[in-house]
Amino acid sequence: MRHTEGTAPAARVVRLDALTSLRSFAALAVFGRHLLVRAEHPAWLDHVLGQGSTGVSLFFLLSGFLLTTATSERNGPRPFYRRRFARIYPAYLVAGIVCTVAAVALAQTAWPPPQAVPAALLLVQAWIPEREIYWGVLDVAWSLSAEIFFYLMFPLVIVRLRSLQLRARRLLLAALVAGVFVLGAMLGDRSDLGFWFVYIFPPTRFAEFVVGILLALEVAAGTWPRLDWRAAVVFAAAGYLAASWAPVGIGLVAVTLVPFVVLIGAVAQADASGDLERSWLRRRPLIVLGIWSYGFYLVHATVLEIGRGQGWSLVVMLIVCLPVAIGAAGLLYSWVERPAEVRLARRASPSRLAAAPD
Repeated sequence: MRHTEGTAPAARVVRLDALTSLRSFAALAVFGRHLLVRAEHPAWLDHVLGQGSTGVSLFFLLSGFLLTTATSERNGPRPFYRRRFARIYPAYLVAGIVCTVAAVALAQTAWPPPQAVPAALLLVQAWIPEREIYWGVLDVAWSLSAEIFFYLMFPLVIVRLRSLQLRARRLLLAALVAGVFVLGAMLGDRSDLGFWFVYIFPPTRFAEFVVGILLALEVAAGTWPRLDWRAAVVFAAAGYLAASWAPVGIGLVAVTLVPFVVLIGAVAQADASGDLERSWLRRRPLIVLGIWSYGFYLVHATVLEIGRGQGWSLVVMLIVCLPVAIGAAGLLYSWVERPAEVRLARRASPSRLAAAPD
């Protein structure tokens, strides 16, 4: 009989802390990309850090995976939406205001375009194919606009996806992966519209979120192939490096999609079985950075922009901006993000597999 979390008997909660650590690597990858675009650097670094935007794809996959493992079938849409709002919006609003003021005051950047502000407040900026809109206020927040769409859709699709038989689930998974490649190959040119459609547009990125859901269902049902997590790490690293050499359309998302799926599945299985108890993926600093990764993602680009405004070199920006961004993320988590969750969100039902919320 196939298992789903909502029908499982009471069981020991397994903390998937290694998946939380993976979020720290996703955040650092994005940081590396934004560091390069703000500082002079040798060309070879483009093949090490230049493809860091793929970290967003890892975030989207983890989001679908973690929400599925942490959500019971008994949970209704209203408490789910309440928790998601508490998780996302207060920290986003505070970071958006503070970062905008800091960038103008310390980096002499221009104020955001007035037409971008309403879309940013409503978190719908990713739906508008104009760079001054989707990057207009707190430029990294376009991905939150996509996440909000994912959250709105999640209660609607999860019931249907849970009901799929193994064959249908596998076919859907293969179709989504193939679709990401096809879209990247056909539309992922360097034009503004092609880039927006492949990388920014929420329905396009929804494919990765659904892949994360399907992966979580496979792992929970015990039907996902068991792979060595070390080999999966190597495979993911190879995919990440390969993305820098790929045509821009498929390099943005497609090249790393399968390697990241393999990585998440292998790490989740190994962590749930206790195989990672003493591994580096469960080291406290990585777990903490993973917990703080949302705040880090929100503030890091502004910190780097301030560093660029001071005329710092890449090395100085790395040495100064990385710890400053981590510290700011910790403050945002402690003073805004976590208190908002406690006050606004209802306590989630326990599940067999648990991790720090996405």
